[in-house]
Amino acid sequence: MRKLSLWIIYSMVFLLTLMATNITTINAGFNDTDIMNVSPSGINIGSLSPTSLFVQGPDTLPSTVEKGNVVQVINSKNNSQVSSVWSNRDNGVDNYFDTGNKQTISAWLFLSGTQAYGSEGMAFVLQNSGTSAIAKNGSKIAGGESFGVWGSDLSRKSSTTAMAASAIQNSWALEFDGVPNKLTTAQVNSGTGGTLGQTLDSYQQGMDMYGNVPNRGFRDFMSHLAWAYPGLPKAYFKMGTSGINPYYELVHNDAYETDFVTPQTAQLAWHHFTITYTPPEAGSTVAKLTYKFNDKTLAGLKPSEHDMDQTPISQTIDLDLKYLNATAGTPLYYGFTAANSTNNSATNAVVFEELPSIVEADGNAYVVDETNKTKVSSSTDVMKDSDKTLAETTTVHPKDKLRFNYMLKYQSGKQDMKPVTATANIPDNVTVDADSKGNIGKVIYEDGDSEVIPSDAVKNGELSFPTTKALSLNNKWADVQLNTTANDVPDTQSALQVPLSHATLEGENYKTDVQTPPFMIQASRATFTLTKTSADKVTTSPNLPVDLTGDMKIVENDTNKNQTIDNNDIDFYVSIDDGDAKLVKDTSVNGKFTIPFSSADVGDHTITVRAVDPKYVGSDGIADTLSSNTVTYNVTVADKQLKINSDSPSDLTAVGNTDLSIDATDNYNDSSSFKNSDMTLHTVVNGTETTSKLSGDDSITSGKFTANIPAKLIEAGKTNKVDIYLTDSATPALKSNTLSYNVTVPDTALNLTADKTDLTTFVNKDTTLSGKISYADGTEFKNSDMTLHINVDGTDQASEQLTGDTNAATNSFDKVFSDLSVKAHTITLYVTDTHGRKSNSQVYNVNVLDKELFLESKGEYDFQFIRANDRAQTIDRQDDWGIQVESTNTVWTLTAESSTLVNKSGDAFNGGLIFIDKNGDTSSLQNNPVLIDKDTKVNPTRETTDVSKFWAKNQGVLLHVNSGLVPSGNYNGTITWNLSDSV
Repeated sequence: MRKLSLWIIYSMVFLLTLMATNITTINAGFNDTDIMNVSPSGINIGSLSPTSLFVQGPDTLPSTVEKGNVVQVINSKNNSQVSSVWSNRDNGVDNYFDTGNKQTISAWLFLSGTQAYGSEGMAFVLQNSGTSAIAKNGSKIAGGESFGVWGSDLSRKSSTTAMAASAIQNSWALEFDGVPNKLTTAQVNSGTGGTLGQTLDSYQQGMDMYGNVPNRGFRDFMSHLAWAYPGLPKAYFKMGTSGINPYYELVHNDAYETDFVTPQTAQLAWHHFTITYTPPEAGSTVAKLTYKFNDKTLAGLKPSEHDMDQTPISQTIDLDLKYLNATAGTPLYYGFTAANSTNNSATNAVVFEELPSIVEADGNAYVVDETNKTKVSSSTDVMKDSDKTLAETTTVHPKDKLRFNYMLKYQSGKQDMKPVTATANIPDNVTVDADSKGNIGKVIYEDGDSEVIPSDAVKNGELSFPTTKALSLNNKWADVQLNTTANDVPDTQSALQVPLSHATLEGENYKTDVQTPPFMIQASRATFTLTKTSADKVTTSPNLPVDLTGDMKIVENDTNKNQTIDNNDIDFYVSIDDGDAKLVKDTSVNGKFTIPFSSADVGDHTITVRAVDPKYVGSDGIADTLSSNTVTYNVTVADKQLKINSDSPSDLTAVGNTDLSIDATDNYNDSSSFKNSDMTLHTVVNGTETTSKLSGDDSITSGKFTANIPAKLIEAGKTNKVDIYLTDSATPALKSNTLSYNVTVPDTALNLTADKTDLTTFVNKDTTLSGKISYADGTEFKNSDMTLHINVDGTDQASEQLTGDTNAATNSFDKVFSDLSVKAHTITLYVTDTHGRKSNSQVYNVNVLDKELFLESKGEYDFQFIRANDRAQTIDRQDDWGIQVESTNTVWTLTAESSTLVNKSGDAFNGGLIFIDKNGDTSSLQNNPVLIDKDTKVNPTRETTDVSKFWAKNQGVLLHVNSGLVPSGNYNGTITWNLSDSV
């Protein structure tokens, strides 16, 4: 009975043991199915066939693929299962680990079970031994604590060399051991208590493959991570013997203790794992490898360092490729091995997220304060070059324009990165901005293409937008940009926190999570203002710099005081034609700035300038980053042009007969310097062109000149077309624009009047026709403005320009004729002015006789004063009487007689006029004609005979006084001269 009872008890224990063996629940309420239901997305593996990304390696039971992307290396239903999964380098798949380039592998790991009853563990392996690589126990696959990768001491191994020989050769492995051994510290130290195959996962905190002194301190039932080179003897440590058989433990390098088999939620059962590899320097075989465990949660966020289910672990090691029989550039296999024990089993699964040979890429998330030109970031490895130069900050200001960037950069791979969908949460305290077209952002690609993100891409506080372009070596990066504005703070003393923004970038063959760092919003401490001082619009020529200038002012908000500006502290961000803003430094006088601009592109350009002071410190000693307002400059780049601008109206009226003056300015469109003397003025009047050189040898950028339009070229009675332009002295010469004018001349009547229209003259004697010229409106003019037109007896004669430079409303003129023939002539005169206005025609009748006889004498004659007495006397003449005879082609006789001289009372003079000739003969002229002179010769040319000039004092016409008294007084009388053409 007792025996039976004992058997029953043993049976019960056995049954309980069986039950424990089949338990798949990893924690209260969670089983494998629960975990698989929340499995993360990843790369579609498909199957483990020869043409898949991964192939089945040696196994006791093969691995399986669930849902197309979950590789169950071992399964909780399979005790003693050992399996391996390797990357496929064959059949054109080319899934391998490239040791010559940066590589990243990321995956999600699930290790079910409990700390006491789970799998033996799983290992990530890099190896250079092929897809048949597996640890061996003799000729069999080694499971248990070897995981299929470490050396096995299940059969006797006399040395660490023998242990290493049974492991995967040319390899490096990182183990995830969920169930450590149960040896006590004393048992380990004494080399007792161990059994074959059961002590390999014993480890020493602080001991490594280089022989550091063991420092045991492990905790029972604690999962751990550690690494080693499985094929190296120094990866193993002989602990003791079991009978005659030595047993070993693995030298655990960088052992980390953590719990990854007893999560509090199904989601926490998945642990993210990332391998980042940097190739060796030239000539070396030592690469850098960083592994991270629990570097993000299933939600894509960074886990808390205090979360026992997801404690972040990160380690960077030197990976010596020589232990893998490799050098930089050798392709390696990578994959996982795992094993269940004979008594316990658990599921170990992998979801691959990033495969280096398929797509090697990096991601990043950061925020750019477009207003302050700063950035909030934790890394600049993946960032636009223009953003890398921005200063780091953790604070922005209310209403600052914030650009959230979620960026991917393709590094290498056998495939292009398929388009991804960006999913990101919108953090608190920022507002998404939509432009006038309803777009809230854009995706920018390295090749210059872009696509807008519409506002409906944000729903319930989350952005979801599918990109459309693949990334490759020809189009390496994509930047998903979301435009927002920082919210207002309640008051200047308050601040708001903007939490992180998490984004998932996931496509068919790549997935990553990125997140922006949190930051604060607080009020600016001062107001920074820019003011333009250069012209509102500037013109320049290709590649010729122009300076855009302005003033700066910073006023502290609390004190309302102007602050000193140090230009060395100011960063200017200059954007040209809505392009990316570029950083420019300026060393102008503090408080002023000059931004040089030049472009080879002809056309209109818009240049915006904003200044940032990242080193501002207020009067209270508190630092801040200040951003100014934006000022905009408009610059036109045009091929170099010579330009002229008129200072005169386009419709002109010519006044008087003077030349017309047109005033203008000249300059080059790019404001380059020149001398006016290098310019040639072209004047075109009614189609007739003339040229002249401008004057001025000073170097100028803008000049003045006057075009003188000769009055003679401007016609009355029509609209005169006048064009002017300049050419410079360049080769070839630049021609300016043309200025056009309409010039009119008032059609004012021009009048000519004759002083005398009927004249008689003699042959060979000059004949003068005289008259007056005037305008009907009284316009003043000069005789030299007039041209006299002559017609003699129906025949036009050569016209003559009148002379005289006196301005008057009426001017007289004379026209002298010297060669008129003997006859009656009809002479017609008219004048035209410089504008072609024509006067009336004036007719002169001129009778030219064949001979001429003309007497010229004075109107009055005087004798000397006499004093009365009773004696007879003869009184002399006063002065020369000026008696002249002009004769042509004729003889002549001159006689004279006088009347009685009487005073005013009518009393006759006691005496009279006498003539004494050259012979002394005396004749009385009183009422008696007396021969004075004569010419008996005919002279064909004009001859002047001065009759009285040659009279002696006692000759000629004299006054004879008779004897006796003569009453005093003035006596007058008349002398009659008679000139006849006879002798």
